[in-house]
Amino acid sequence: MFLIASLSWGASYLSYLPQFSITDIEMNGTSYISPRVLRLQVEEALYTSGHSFLSPLNVLLVSPSSIESKVAAGLPRVKAVHVSRESLLAQALSVTVQEREAYATWCRTEFECYLVDLDGFIYARQNGEYLSNQYVFTGGVATSSLPIGSRILPDE
Repeated sequence: MFLIASLSWGASYLSYLPQFSITDIEMNGTSYISPRVLRLQVEEALYTSGHSFLSPLNVLLVSPSSIESKVAAGLPRVKAVHVSRESLLAQALSVTVQEREAYATWCRTEFECYLVDLDGFIYARQNGEYLSNQYVFTGGVATSSLPIGSRILPDE
């Protein structure tokens, strides 16, 4: 029993050593999304995955695919995200995002409009971001709550 406890404590201790921890997160591809907001989303994904017994920042335990899915789910403006490291023991994460591009505007009311991408995905409230091809749609979304994350006439 003592041996198992010692090995467990040793593994936990090693996982928290600075030389095995992510120390830098590099952001790429942001235009509308603040790099600070993206960083916070990545850090939240890092700290909410794994077990507190082992460091969530350990380079061997960080899951790029888990971070990618959590960032994409948490930031509707993100169309695609890629998380990578230069090598297995690299202490820096590189996060590259592709933001959605506005194709049209969808309005629930005259004063409540949202941006829509080419796929019909509603991803942000329209706040002065006007489009040169200004397509404006109404209806087609069956929701009484905030429509961000919905699609105009989704495939059935």
